[in-house]
Amino acid sequence: MAKFIFTESQIEMAKKSMGEGRGSDFKTNRFEKGYDDRYRVECEVEIDSYGLNFNGKEIDYITAPKITMYFNIDIEARSWGIKDVMVYNPHGPNQIELEVIYYEDEDTQKDDIITIPLNWDDAQMEDADNMSYFGFDNLITIRLKNDEQGGLTSDFITTYRKTL
Repeated sequence: MAKFIFTESQIEMAKKSMGEGRGSDFKTNRFEKGYDDRYRVECEVEIDSYGLNFNGKEIDYITAPKITMYFNIDIEARSWGIKDVMVYNPHGPNQIELEVIYYEDEDTQKDDIITIPLNWDDAQMEDADNMSYFGFDNLITIRLKNDEQGGLTSDFITTYRKTL
């Protein structure tokens, strides 16, 4: 049997790294700081606004910033190996800021910045063609629709999943 001799400072460092003395809120603080079991990918946002108007005017194009999308991966394992890898639960910010460029009249373009809500609960997951990893592609599509006042709102979100 081997004996190990530790100094008091080494024991304190070991206690800190194991979470001893941190109390019951250690796990909560860990999650608040972003050390949870979610995966993330920074996504380009493609806006689908085909056939829509903005406040009764023809839309030229719409731009959106990149967003961070989070998701989960679960592995179903058996004694004989991995049975399945599940990639699910895509979610991101609850709103996004868009720049809408539209025609004020036949020759004059105008741009407005709008914020629209995003509903990740109904996000559609399409399986991507290239399976070089398990996760989601770095592209999402947001389909817009006109609301009752002639403005724009989110219709649905499409994500592109890479899995078996």
